[in-house]
Amino acid sequence: GLRALFKSGGYGQTTMRNLFRVSKKKVSEPGNPPKVRGSNSPLKRLVAFAVDGRAQSVIVGPIIHRQVMPPQSTGPQTVPELLEHGGVRTGRAAGQRGARGRALKVGRGDVAGKKYHYKPRPYVGRSRDVTAKKLLELMKG
Repeated sequence: GLRALFKSGGYGQTTMRNLFRVSKKKVSEPGNPPKVRGSNSPLKRLVAFAVDGRAQSVIVGPIIHRQVMPPQSTGPQTVPELLEHGGVRTGRAAGQRGARGRALKVGRGDVAGKKYHYKPRPYVGRSRDVTAKKLLELMKG
């Protein structure tokens, strides 16, 4: 029932957060989950879950935060999507404004107009597989 959904949501959240390894120096290999610079990384901290009692479903994943590409472009739009699927983003100039008129944060060392290529570092699918098994166990027991 509902209790099993909450338990599996919490388990999925913890599983996904634990996939992010802390490393200040090395970048993760493509195909492995991304590494974060600290245990309090925004990517790690913003993983959450929500339960829909009516639909009897649970959703686990990163809360969407910083946009990396303009809405009219194709490909990944946010940092979590860019990490999960890989892609290309264009460097921004300081003082550039986003869709809501706010000044966009410029990445360290960003060069305006330069293309930055990212290889996929999936973490959602890995977490989903582990959590699905746990949910089945919780539903049975």
